Amino acid sequence: MKTRATLTSKGQTTIPKTVRRLLGLRAGDTLEFEVQRGRVEVRPAKPKGISAGILKNELPQGWRPPTVAEMDAGMLRYFAHKHGRA
Repeated sequence: MKTRATLTSKGQTTIPKTVRRLLGLRAGDTLEFEVQRGRVEVRPAKPKGISAGILKNELPQGWRPPTVAEMDAGMLRYFAHKHGRA
């Protein structure tokens, strides 16, 4: 499919309705632009939430995230060591 859009003096353009519909784009969605050898590829950016659980299979069996208290204690140890107060 080929379609055209006009660039404004502010560098803006409107994505044609048929393209928006094919890509499932809605107002507020983010796009990624990749330029290679004088060509531009435009695609919907993956929502931040899409990466949730992506490392699940890389973690050791039974791993659990640290509690806030454990993170606080770890930061205290780190900064005490970093500033020579260990």
